[in-house]
Amino acid sequence: MALTKVSYSMITGSPVNVLDYADLVVTQTGPLRSADPSTGWLGSSYEDWQPAIQAAFDAAENGSVILPDKGTPYIISDVVYLRTNTTFYCDGWIKLGNATTGGGIAGTLDGSTDCTVYGLKIDGSSIYTGGSGENGWGFGGSNHKIIGGHIKNCARGSSNGDGGKGIQNETEYSNIIVEGVTFSDCFMAMSTRQEHVLHAYDCGPQIFTNITAEDCNILLFVEYAGIGSVPDGKKHSVVLDGFSARNCGSFEGALQFSNASNVLVANGLIINPGFTTPTFIRGRHRYCQFSNLQFSGNCVTIISNTPGTYCTLTAASEQNEYNIQHIGAVSTAIGSSAASDRAITNSSVYLKLDTDASSGLIDTDVDDASTFCVITYDNKVLRGSSQFIATYYGTFAAVGWIGDVIGNCEAGAWTPTITASSGTITTIADVVGLYRKVGRAVTLFLTFTISNNGTGAGVLFLTTSSLPTSITPPVQGTTGTFTENTVGPYFGFAYNPGAANNPLALAKYDGSYPGASGGKYSCAIQYSVAV
Repeated sequence: MALTKVSYSMITGSPVNVLDYADLVVTQTGPLRSADPSTGWLGSSYEDWQPAIQAAFDAAENGSVILPDKGTPYIISDVVYLRTNTTFYCDGWIKLGNATTGGGIAGTLDGSTDCTVYGLKIDGSSIYTGGSGENGWGFGGSNHKIIGGHIKNCARGSSNGDGGKGIQNETEYSNIIVEGVTFSDCFMAMSTRQEHVLHAYDCGPQIFTNITAEDCNILLFVEYAGIGSVPDGKKHSVVLDGFSARNCGSFEGALQFSNASNVLVANGLIINPGFTTPTFIRGRHRYCQFSNLQFSGNCVTIISNTPGTYCTLTAASEQNEYNIQHIGAVSTAIGSSAASDRAITNSSVYLKLDTDASSGLIDTDVDDASTFCVITYDNKVLRGSSQFIATYYGTFAAVGWIGDVIGNCEAGAWTPTITASSGTITTIADVVGLYRKVGRAVTLFLTFTISNNGTGAGVLFLTTSSLPTSITPPVQGTTGTFTENTVGPYFGFAYNPGAANNPLALAKYDGSYPGASGGKYSCAIQYSVAV
């Protein structure tokens, strides 16, 4: 929604207006960079607002800045950066006019903190050079938010060059929230990449919620590209919760991972009527959950460990949970290029298919001892250990009816004791908890109210002693989200800190204490356990 005079009046303080720096606008009359003239330059000439926008951003540090809607886009020749503690109200479009020096259009500076952007609008003009493309928004620093907006036309460089990412997290970043953003005609809608040797810490949490995407070659890409392996599964903490996508995934797959870990993808719908998607989930990933996902459209393989352009590793995917419904034709439900080190291990898989798999259900190694698979089609159920499945991994027509409905299920009530890690909470009320276990996949649901927070501080601890021992959360791989809509609103994350008596912990997105008198909390926590 456009900022009106009324909404402008609600901005406190003395916001900086980009139009006040219009005297810095310059006229560009030819390509400034070494670029393919047909793709790296908007036109013969344009008014370049980059110096004006950057000057306004510099002046607004520790304050706020407004980019009013002037009826036409603000065309820029190079990247613009927000500084620390800046609120940016983006009512006009920022449009790229020329291939930039850094391969990006806008973002926050490395080392910056506490920036919030409302209504971000970026148009990459589909500009790219022979070596790289242009990214829409890049995060550096910590505790940043984007609330609402639209990022479009971010093109990848030729010959599989870099760039083309709507949102790019690739440097020193943590505590990122992107909410209510639309992506269209970007090569990658969202990309998060932990790559530098110096970045040995966890890069997260990163929360993407209420996302819309259309005509993006890859919807989400998560990669750990550091030195060596990821021994503890803790290099990422990424959540994509609540999304709707159309015609996304034409380049090798919709959700792509390379040595990724601790990723939650939940409550999403992808509809691809225009092409056959190579894969729905592709590449090596560990300690990841895929919950309540629906994919409509023809697909070669739903879950694949086959290496690709960006998913180069050949290692097994392990300690994952999948709950996916697919509508459309499919060749193979679970597959890879048939190498044992590209297997699915220590995981639970539940796939509900609309049609029979034309080339067989499983075309990869699946760990016999620790992977539990349930695949259904037309009231037929393929259920049991991978050894049983491997014996009959031909089409459903050959398998027929095997077993009954999903086995190994548990459900019941859960009533944790809720305390603060520091201080004492005076009154907790209205505690209602439920748990559900299907195979290895466990989901905890919890609501409660803090009537009087007292001296509570630190994080919120939730005891797990009231859960069955078979559902005890693991120290690694426990993740989830919660909302507080009374004194917030805000999103937070759940994890297992490995403290005494194996509690779960709730913290705000920035790791701070979420408790407050009168707060009403709603949680969804997911993890995997042994079958």
